[in-house]
Amino acid sequence: FGIGTRILSLVIIPAMSFGMTATTLVGNNLGARKFARAQQIVKKNMKIAFSSLTILGILIFVFAAMIAEFFVPGEPKLVASAAEFIRAMALTFGLIGLQMTILGTLKSAGLTTPAMFLAMFQMLVLFVLGYFLSTNCGLAARGIWLAYPITNVVSAAAAFVFYFRKKWLRRETI
Repeated sequence: FGIGTRILSLVIIPAMSFGMTATTLVGNNLGARKFARAQQIVKKNMKIAFSSLTILGILIFVFAAMIAEFFVPGEPKLVASAAEFIRAMALTFGLIGLQMTILGTLKSAGLTTPAMFLAMFQMLVLFVLGYFLSTNCGLAARGIWLAYPITNVVSAAAAFVFYFRKKWLRRETI
């Protein structure tokens, strides 16, 4: 788990930078009342975030065992378990980039409460799902591993609901 979360924290850094980019650029354009340009920026940012983090996720997926071996050389069982966790979440890294972009977009429009709700929702889903899958479904550690990609899919879907409502474009305070 520790190895997997280290890898995840390395992926979160560029994902957060996509969110900060969206906050800055979209906020600037919303303030200038350039709404079409703000939409273009969000779309491009989502495409870049999704594609670059998905490519990174594919590379990490392919080299998961080697990455785990770097952290705990000579421990084949631990390497196998860590590689399983890394592979379980790696292919959904692009969704984290999408989420962060949407959160940044919401924040840029002053919609900080929905952004906070989405972040809390993600953590709640991860905790509840991880607990449920590991204990009630008999999956043990594998249940926790599976909770990560499922949570990424559910959280990205929730973020898209807020994005497609386009309330961030219709704020009266803009």
